Amino acid sequence: MTETAALPSVAWRRADILRLAVFAVLYSVAAHGALLFLVLPSGAALIWPANGVFVAAFLMSPRSQWWAVAALLGVLDLVAELTTGALPLVPALAFTLALTAEAAVAAWLISHFRNGSPTCNRRADVHALLLWGCIVVPAGAAVLPALTMHAWFGSEILRAWWWWTVADGLGVLVVTPLLLVWGRRLKDFVAPMPPSKWAELIGFFVALVLVTRFVFIHANPEGAPLATYSYLPFLLLLWITMRFGLRAATLASFALAAVALWYEGQAGGGIDSVGEGLVALQAFLLVLAGANLLLAATLAEREEAGRLLDESRKRMELALEGADLGLWDWECDTGLAAFNPRWAEMLGYDLAELDPGARTWEDLLHPDDTAQ
Repeated sequence: MTETAALPSVAWRRADILRLAVFAVLYSVAAHGALLFLVLPSGAALIWPANGVFVAAFLMSPRSQWWAVAALLGVLDLVAELTTGALPLVPALAFTLALTAEAAVAAWLISHFRNGSPTCNRRADVHALLLWGCIVVPAGAAVLPALTMHAWFGSEILRAWWWWTVADGLGVLVVTPLLLVWGRRLKDFVAPMPPSKWAELIGFFVALVLVTRFVFIHANPEGAPLATYSYLPFLLLLWITMRFGLRAATLASFALAAVALWYEGQAGGGIDSVGEGLVALQAFLLVLAGANLLLAATLAEREEAGRLLDESRKRMELALEGADLGLWDWECDTGLAAFNPRWAEMLGYDLAELDPGARTWEDLLHPDDTAQ
C-alpha cells in the first residue's frame, strides 16, 4: 500500500474572514452604485470602481484564499447586475465571468512582476498597476463583454470594447491604490498630523471638490467638450500630494472621481448621446489620477531613500564614535571639507574653530613641518 501525502490545510484566521467581509461590503456598494450610472443600450460607464475593489481584494489576500475572493465577489457582482435590473441573465453572466477573470489575471500579473502585493510607494509598483491592471488585462477582458453587448443590445463592438476597457482601467487606477495604501495601519498617517495641518488638508479637499464641481457643472454644462481650464483641479491635486504624501494623494484622486461620477449621474452621463463627452471625462480622470499617482509614488520613494540614507549615516557615526576614530571628508569639486568632532579633539581643537576647507590641515601645521 502506498502512502498518500496529505495536502496542507489552509487555516482561516479571524483577520482573513474580516478582510473578506469588508471587501464583500465594499464590492456590493461599488457594484450597485456604478450600475445606477450605466448607460444602456451602449453599456457605457465613466468608471467601474467595482473592478478596483476586486483587484485590491486579490492583492491583499493570500494566494491560497483567492478562490474564496473570486467566488464571493463574483456572486455579489452577478446579484448586483440582476437585482438592479440593469441587465438580463445571459449578459450578466458574461459580464461577471469577464470581470472575475480580469481581476484575477491582473492581480496575478501585478503581484508576479512586483514579487508580492504592491504598496504603491514605488514607481515600479505604479508602473505594474498601470500596465497590467489599467491597460493590458482590461483590454483583453473587454472582448467578451463587447461581443455580448453587440449580440444582445446591438452596440458597436469597438465602441463597447473601448468603454469597458477604459472604465475598468479607471476603476483600478482610482480605487485599488486607495485600498492598498489605506489598508495599512492608520497611525503612520494620523499621528504626526497637528491640528493646523489637518485644517489645511480639509480646506484643500473642500477646494478640490468645489473646483471640480465648477468644472463639470458650470464650465462644461450638459457635457460640452472640456475646456482648457477644466484641468484646474490638477493644481490642487499636486499641492495635496506634495504636502501630505501618498495617502492623501490616493484619497484626493478618489474624491475627484466621485465628483465626476456624481456629475455623470446628475446630467445623464454629461452627454445627450454617449460619445465624445464620455471620452473627454475619462481622459480627464486618466490624466489627472495617473499623473498624481506617479508623482506620489516618486515622492514616497525619494522620502524612503532619504530615510535609509539618514539611518546609514547615523550608524556610521555611531561606529566611528565607538571606534574612537577621527574622520574628515574632502569634496574635490567644491574644495570643502567636513571633520567630525573626534578629529578636531585629537588635534586639540573644538570643531567650531576649524574652517570647512581643504587647506585647514595645512593651516594647522607648523611652518617648519610643512615641507615634510
